[in-house]
Amino acid sequence: MTAFQDPAYAPGPIFHYRACRLSNLRPHRSSYAIPAPEEVMKAQPITLSETARLELEHWMETASPDEQVRARCILLAAAGARNNAISEIVNLSQQAVGKWRKRYADMGLEGIKEPRRGRLPKFDVDAIEQVVSLRFARECASGPGESWSIRKLAATSGMSFRTVQKIVKAAAATER
Repeated sequence: MTAFQDPAYAPGPIFHYRACRLSNLRPHRSSYAIPAPEEVMKAQPITLSETARLELEHWMETASPDEQVRARCILLAAAGARNNAISEIVNLSQQAVGKWRKRYADMGLEGIKEPRRGRLPKFDVDAIEQVVSLRFARECASGPGESWSIRKLAATSGMSFRTVQKIVKAAAATER
């Protein structure tokens, strides 16, 4: 026998077991608004141009795994598959499939590309290329026969010693 069924446990006249049930606190199902059939969201229709189809098929081979899944979602949607079928095939939720479908319909290929994460680079590509070209140049500006040291490169370019060191190390690794 539980405490609610024991007549000796009656805490007072205000407490009643039936009043504490959640079903008594929620409105009845009939009072919820049921949307009309035309108000129910429909999946975004997807039509692919030939160039977009080729690009997505190329992504299936070369892109990151996340982008491959997105490309497959869009290709299946263009073939006429429903979101629930696509979600089972690519192992995503129906909401995720709908999100990528909508983003592709709104923004095209840019909508499903991998977003850039992290801090933006402090130095642009031109500055990095200048440091690399100076480092591997035969002669230093200060005199003939001298080579560019990391410290001279840092002073000339306005970058820190450590930044120039990282750039030179990465460039030397790619040249090998």
